[in-house]
Amino acid sequence: VTAKMEKNPSTKKIDFPPAVESIPVNIKVEKNSSNLIQSHESITGPSRLLSEVESISHFPYESKISVKFKRGGRLCFKPYLTGRLSGPYLSQITRWEEVTLNGGHGIATYQAGNHIENNSTVGEIIAYYEVPEAGHYFLEIIGILCNEIGINERYEGKCLEDPANHRITHMSASINAVKVSSSTYGRSRESLRDHRDGYWKWSINSPFEPLFTRYQPIGCRNETDKLDSRCSVPMTLKRFEPYQFYYVGHTRDNSVKTISVDRRASIVKSQALVENRADENINLCFVGQSHAREMAREIRLWLESWNVTNISAKHVDRARYPNEVTKSYIQEYTTKFKCSKSIIAAGQWSAAKLPVIKKTSHHLSQILW
Repeated sequence: VTAKMEKNPSTKKIDFPPAVESIPVNIKVEKNSSNLIQSHESITGPSRLLSEVESISHFPYESKISVKFKRGGRLCFKPYLTGRLSGPYLSQITRWEEVTLNGGHGIATYQAGNHIENNSTVGEIIAYYEVPEAGHYFLEIIGILCNEIGINERYEGKCLEDPANHRITHMSASINAVKVSSSTYGRSRESLRDHRDGYWKWSINSPFEPLFTRYQPIGCRNETDKLDSRCSVPMTLKRFEPYQFYYVGHTRDNSVKTISVDRRASIVKSQALVENRADENINLCFVGQSHAREMAREIRLWLESWNVTNISAKHVDRARYPNEVTKSYIQEYTTKFKCSKSIIAAGQWSAAKLPVIKKTSHHLSQILW
């Protein structure tokens, strides 16, 4: 199904047909040279990836969005996409599947799972989403790479899509999300659910607005430049202010309920105070470099503010890379610090500090460990 290709942005609402499970709903495809609310000249010109999108469709009863690409004249053979819904809640789309032009099917390479062959051209990318509440949601899908980077592939010379025009959905693109219980679909559909801990919820008394991806344009690093709308519009943090984070819980009938951060903190505090009345000492060990160190520090601040004395948070700092967290190392620090529980945060050094030339499949396996 070919979506309507609009040349000029419009904030007009999309009229949806009655919800019928077998009928997809077309979504507007962006066809402008710039995605900015106040447009400016892109440093790279029109997006090649955007020009290869044929249609975007929504399948409400499958919680599925299909992005189809043209068959001929392609340079973006395996695009890397990401996306988000915004409205009553924010929900990042985390599950993507690829379908090749010859019918092959696999999980996108940038996720764990079975992948399609590297030399195959992707004809369709399917995205599965989850929202805690039915309703009208704005949809933004952006292209990160014209051709995704394989696990063992060198990436010198690979460029990200220009954020000034990497959005492939129209500025007014939106969907009607249908609330379904987890039992509606069989085991295969249930396996796609990501069971996230919570959602950012729209928490002010005003109409929902689309949340577009924030980025920093070229030439917007100093404070003077940031006063220019060319910089301030795409960089502003005010877009996040209407949202507050809520944890997700489930009722007896398996429906979703949200729990505020303050309420969740109260629950955690109550559990900690229960443990504090027990005779047993609990030692939490945070293993790794800066991430682990800061987590341990924050936990200590919580425990001190709650007057919890029999739970401690200790930083174990020797492990820098995942391959240093061996069985003998775990036994050593567990004995030394008398660890009851361990939280291991290692991997960021493998990803960020090694020179590009040394990022072999061995090093990538460390990052993905």
